[in-house]
Amino acid sequence: GATAADMKRLQDEALHLGAVTSFSAGEAADAMLALSKAGFDTDQTLAAVPGVLDLAAASGLGLEQSAEITAQTLKAFNLDASKSVDIANMLAAGSISSAASIGDLGAGLRQSSAVANAFGQDVDTVTAALAILNDNALQGSDAGTALKTTFQRLYAPTDEVAKQLQELGISAYDSEGNARNLFEVLGDLQDVLYGVND
Repeated sequence: GATAADMKRLQDEALHLGAVTSFSAGEAADAMLALSKAGFDTDQTLAAVPGVLDLAAASGLGLEQSAEITAQTLKAFNLDASKSVDIANMLAAGSISSAASIGDLGAGLRQSSAVANAFGQDVDTVTAALAILNDNALQGSDAGTALKTTFQRLYAPTDEVAKQLQELGISAYDSEGNARNLFEVLGDLQDVLYGVND
């Protein structure tokens, strides 16, 4: 549990955020509580709450849902809580540049991020892929499930799929055994199947 000193730090930050953001101190405290419920300690909560408020402001989502999306994304990609503002900005950019809402991207991340991270993909790649899928009629968690399946089939293929990829000269891994970026692998696949566009 939080100590009296921790509670004072959280209270002081909630009052500060209430003064410098569009959210009240009470709303900032609610965001902190949601992060705490997600398993964040005091330091992580203080580092992550600005990004949660940014995400809520950009998306129109509630603070609890914004905190959930932020916490799940940070944890799935093993990112420091201080990266929460980057997560908010990335999701906002993905939403602006595609048909996806921030809620759609969050739902997609919930479905795909753990598998994506296990196969060496970063959060930027996954968000971009989800935005593209949303532009092509796969939205929210459906896009996340499709992306998760893509990762599994490319990076941990069945013997039959592995044989087909090998015949095409496609590898999801570099010569040192590291997973290659999804878009590089898909680009190779597109070149082999459809030819190089000049």
